[in-house]
Amino acid sequence: MLIDIYFMNSKLIFYRTLLSLFLPFLGLLWASAASPNLAEGQSLASVPDLDIILIIDESGSMWVRNDKPTYDNKQTLTHPGWRIVGANLLAGLLGVDMSGSKHHLGVIMFGTEAKVVHPLGAITADQNDFQSKINKNHDNMGATDIVKALTLAKNELDSKGRPNARKAVIFLSDGVCEPIDKTPAEMTAKCNEDASDLAKTFAQKGYPIFTIALTDDASKKGDGYKIYENVWQQIALTTNALYFAPKKSEEDLITANITILGRLFETKVDIREPQNTPSEFTFDLESDLEQVEFGIIKFDPSVRAIIIRPDQTTVLKPDSCKPDSGVCFISSLSTEVYSIKKPAAGRWVIKLQDGRGKASALSIPFTQNKLNIGLLRPRNIHPAGKPMEIAIQVQDRNTTLVKELQEVKVDIKPPEGVGANMALKSVGEQYVGQNKPTLQKGRHLLKFSSQKDTKIGVLDHEIPVNVILQEWIKLISPNPGATASANVTIPIRAQLMINTESVNVPDGGTQRVISARLIQSGGGQLEAIPLKLGQNGIYEGNLKTDRVGDYILRVEMIGKAATGESFEDV
Repeated sequence: MLIDIYFMNSKLIFYRTLLSLFLPFLGLLWASAASPNLAEGQSLASVPDLDIILIIDESGSMWVRNDKPTYDNKQTLTHPGWRIVGANLLAGLLGVDMSGSKHHLGVIMFGTEAKVVHPLGAITADQNDFQSKINKNHDNMGATDIVKALTLAKNELDSKGRPNARKAVIFLSDGVCEPIDKTPAEMTAKCNEDASDLAKTFAQKGYPIFTIALTDDASKKGDGYKIYENVWQQIALTTNALYFAPKKSEEDLITANITILGRLFETKVDIREPQNTPSEFTFDLESDLEQVEFGIIKFDPSVRAIIIRPDQTTVLKPDSCKPDSGVCFISSLSTEVYSIKKPAAGRWVIKLQDGRGKASALSIPFTQNKLNIGLLRPRNIHPAGKPMEIAIQVQDRNTTLVKELQEVKVDIKPPEGVGANMALKSVGEQYVGQNKPTLQKGRHLLKFSSQKDTKIGVLDHEIPVNVILQEWIKLISPNPGATASANVTIPIRAQLMINTESVNVPDGGTQRVISARLIQSGGGQLEAIPLKLGQNGIYEGNLKTDRVGDYILRVEMIGKAATGESFEDV
């Protein structure tokens, strides 16, 4: 049995070259992996894994004019400010998601200085620690050094961001770039310029910055407002994001946060205007939803919410997130968030009672018919000059492999110039293809799609791949379809490459170990052998086994450049 050769790259699974051992001949088969390469940050759920950095302005102007907290006559906090309500609402909606996706959230607060108050990490239904850190650090921090906050956000995403998670920054500020108290005009201009330059770096890395300029009406009438507005609009535009200028913090700020989350979730949102309590909001849900998230925003902490299903039963509020019961719940001083698995179609009602003031509600429905992909190859980092071999597996909402899609395509958009469009061929349980080598370094965006009228579902995904200058290994032998007798030595030969050129004299300052091993289907494996450098930069070695069965041939290079940077190629 012979099939085509496919090369694969993964940290979680081996790239497979199957050797089917039998007497009297040994047939060499190359096959693909049985399961997707689910690197950290990549989910087969209908919702993409998200890595979000929320930046919150804690400058004096925020505390004095634009978003003041409120207290009752006993000096008890009744409202922390809408930017804190928005942070808790965002964390809650991420934390109750029961789609199977894994979301990470980090929070940076800034003024004259900037600090990470919640490092980028998993955000779950247990949010006591998150809320405690937000409340503890909610304080007047002086001026408004936007550049320091952006720099911290970049460092968090660079160091803690997961390779295949969708990354984003939500930056909320009052729009004035003032690094110190009584900032001179020339320093503000330099701060604006530096922030715009930083945005270009975010764009190169694929980190969109959604900007929210929460500025009072008086500031908007000032001479310099257009400058600040232009800076925030330019940052959002440069990074392929959205810009918001809320008119009313109690309404438009929440709308901005939820609109951003809907875009990242890849779903629609339904946000209602606040009403005086008692009030009632109705949401008509379609059939076959995977889940629905409801959010309640309370101007007064004493407001009580009741959610009623179409069959008139009340959604019981669990003590914590209980996916087995199909209901997840998180609350803060001014918010309540629910997630309900497979909600019934029909009219849902949210009744808001008690309290003295306004309250609002929103819904985020998640459809079931979105197909999901597992990217088998390439990795998120790909060597320049190496043919980009592409393979995906497609799963439906029940994680069943989908093999009958028609016209599966991938558009490859390079950082500059015209990209490539290619059809993927259905081979077994995968859809595969190969693009020609590219020497253009930077972020290449792979957009996968299929026929939109399929009854199975819709495939529509974007995955970035970063092409860098890095050594890679080109396997010379064995050749596809080669045969040999059992117990006969199998020669392995691999060529060291840079870009599309073979390296005849390897860089002596770079340390590299190149090895090969046979891995038996089912888990057994033979000891790895090192491939030794021969002539013309070719690494050679011999493998042999006397056991009949299917094997995987793995050739791997692990190295460290003279500069100290590690790299690998499989």
